[in-house]
Amino acid sequence: MQLSQFTSLFGFFAFSGLNLVCAEGVKFQLKFEPEKSYFTKTTVEQSADMMMGGKDVKSAVKMEMTTEQKAAAAAEGVEVKQSMSALKMSMDVGGMAMSFDSENPEGALAGMFKPLLDAESTTLYSNEGEILKIETPAVAGMENLGMGKDELEQSIRELSNMMPNRVIQVGESWTSKSQLSMGGITKDPVEVVYTLNFESLEEREGVEVAKVQIKGKIEDGDDNIQVTSKKLEGVMYFDGELGQPREWTVEMNLKIGLPEGVPVAGGAKGDMEMDVISTSKLIAVK
Repeated sequence: MQLSQFTSLFGFFAFSGLNLVCAEGVKFQLKFEPEKSYFTKTTVEQSADMMMGGKDVKSAVKMEMTTEQKAAAAAEGVEVKQSMSALKMSMDVGGMAMSFDSENPEGALAGMFKPLLDAESTTLYSNEGEILKIETPAVAGMENLGMGKDELEQSIRELSNMMPNRVIQVGESWTSKSQLSMGGITKDPVEVVYTLNFESLEEREGVEVAKVQIKGKIEDGDDNIQVTSKKLEGVMYFDGELGQPREWTVEMNLKIGLPEGVPVAGGAKGDMEMDVISTSKLIAVK
């Protein structure tokens, strides 16, 4: 994930580590080659149906962003500087529509998003693919859109957390845990438990990749809000030789509502559902 009271599954993704393709399996470990830049395009579509002021309000948001990650050698491993090079966004909440395009940064959202395009994060990875340090910018106002300092740091950790940093055989599964910021809906991020399965090796666009099925579960929250995943699944195509996902998609349907036993105020709905589809593709390495 970057919208008021919407999940920030999207955002900046970070890769690093060491990865090899073996005859008997694939080593799932993120890798960056110093002096190279990695460009990723991410598209996120989100919709929700909520009760506001006693009325049923529908929202729809679409965001397209391109991130650039520049790798450089460091004493402890690899340092990666990440920035957003392009951003397009359109949103409609209860019939109120707004949009932003970094190629023509005008309109109501320009002042909000332009500073984000100038921001840069730095992540230090060990040669074993572990994150040693993250420095993220604090852009004013972004914390209310799910892109505050803490949310950006967690989005960098998201993909890294999925990597087992070892050789996985076809048919083998592994689990990982991560945190998902809810953009202010809950006080703290909610825990996501992922199960990943290395389904097969296949060729896509002339490159051999490992196809990985992703399933996740969320059942977390705080004293005021409970978040439950009714659907959380996706697929990732991992290039073992490059040490990067070539493409990945995650779809989720979340139920967000009051914890069990908490009374619902008169006229209130008590819960809402949110649908998110996030697709990312590595478009260039230079």
